[in-house]
Amino acid sequence: MMFVSLLLGALLVITGAGLSIKALRGMSIVGRLLRRPTVAVSRLREGPVEVSGKVMPVGEALLSLSGHRCVAVKTTVSGWSGGEDSSSKGSKTAQRVVPTRLVDATGECKIDLEQSAIVGERWHSRTITENELAYVPWIDLVPSGSTEVTVEELIIPEGATVLVSGDASPSAKQPGYREGAGEEWSISGSPEHLLVVSIDGQARMIGRTVVLATLVLAAGAYLGALGLLMITLSLAY
Repeated sequence: MMFVSLLLGALLVITGAGLSIKALRGMSIVGRLLRRPTVAVSRLREGPVEVSGKVMPVGEALLSLSGHRCVAVKTTVSGWSGGEDSSSKGSKTAQRVVPTRLVDATGECKIDLEQSAIVGERWHSRTITENELAYVPWIDLVPSGSTEVTVEELIIPEGATVLVSGDASPSAKQPGYREGAGEEWSISGSPEHLLVVSIDGQARMIGRTVVLATLVLAAGAYLGALGLLMITLSLAY
């Protein structure tokens, strides 16, 4: 019994430490965003930057499942087995993007959304039943064994005003760009600086990160303390 208590206590401590580390990483992202000033496209320089402007597709826009024309959409499909003994079948997520340019009053630049984190407009579907699932074009996103699903999408609509935080670098001209508009710059993500795109700007981006990180940190601290308590009691008795 003592061995089981010690093992459980150790697992709780390890889990708590892991959650705390993730929370602190989230806080560090917030710190980097706060230290990164917003600049105009015409004043872009190589390295970490933050720019604001309207996003437009280079070519055709995406069509989200909710019917919005957009430059980026993150779709999550959550499934359940129906009936009296309904149980979760998990979820699947896919993010789709198109080549995108950001335009402000001073010019435009390319935004590489391939590895981006988006904070966009949120859309929820009604419950979709088993009979309807036979006709959906996104059947590959339905978790195996699901008879009912719901869909959630985060959307960056075409023409939306956004805040983009990432790394700027010189870029070759792309088809569809306006001549002389500063299009030889590209903003993308890197291992050191995640590309973050937010519709509601820095306030929402930072607010969501801080709230989530605080909750995770609190959970980590609680589990760690509980684990240490179990280990102490096990050794004492």
